[in-house]
Formats: sequence, structure tokens, C-alpha cells
Amino acid sequence: LAGRLNLMPVRDFQVLLDYAHNPVGYEGLRDFLRHYKEKKIGVIDAAGDRPDEAIQTMGALAARTYDELVLYEGIDRRGRKEGEIVGLLEKGARGAGMRARKIHRFLDPEEAWRAGLSRGAVGWLVVILSGRPEKTLAVIRDFASAQ
Repeated sequence: LAGRLNLMPVRDFQVLLDYAHNPVGYEGLRDFLRHYKEKKIGVIDAAGDRPDEAIQTMGALAARTYDELVLYEGIDRRGRKEGEIVGLLEKGARGAGMRARKIHRFLDPEEAWRAGLSRGAVGWLVVILSGRPEKTLAVIRDFASAQ
């Protein structure tokens, strides 16, 4: 099923595409990722209709799951102001102890996906959470083929 735990090799690292989109999904993915000892980059967003606390909780869970975060918004802000979702995710991540230099912010999803992929290194795992798996897969394939 596109978007659910799709693991694929890209260049010299692995990419996992998933659609975790709420705190319960983030916790489940975190439990699954405990089996991976590689460094992990999380490329994450949140839908705008979630309560502030839920978005911050997702940021905190992400900070406890990944070594580095690429935050984005733009797929579905659902009435929130531009930058508000990444701000809440960052607030949660920083509150959980992640340093600012490990957090990268984007408003455009495709820019964020590419940034996360470009930060991948030998043996790392780049996890991209996206509600648009087909579009995300196209960006991943384009990145993989551009040597």
C-alpha cells in the first residue's frame, strides 16, 4: 500500500515513506523504528485541524525518534496561518530537548522532501511522512535517479 511503511534504497541510504499523521501513528512508527540503529532523519508535517497540543506532541515524539528533523507544511494547513504548523512542531521538538541546529523548516512539501533526501548519508534512514504518497514517491524517484 503506497504510503504505509514503504522502505526503499536510495543512493547509499534507505528511505521509509509512511503516512503517520497523528500522535498515535507517530508512537507506532517510533516503536517500529527502534529496531533501526542507523541515524534517522524525520521529514514530518501535521494537518492544520489538529489541536495545538497534538501538533506539539507530534513534534516532541519526533524529537525522541529522529536524530534530525525537517519540518514542513503546505499539504493541508486547514485554515492555519503560514508557518504556524512548523512553529508548533518545532516548539514540541525543542521542548523535548532537540537542538535548534538539528531542526530545518520548510513551507513547501517538495522542498522539504528534497532537503531531507539531500541530508541522507551512507547507512542513514530518511523517514518521510506524507499524506500524498504518490507525489512523494515521484520526488524520491527523481532524487534517486539524479546522480
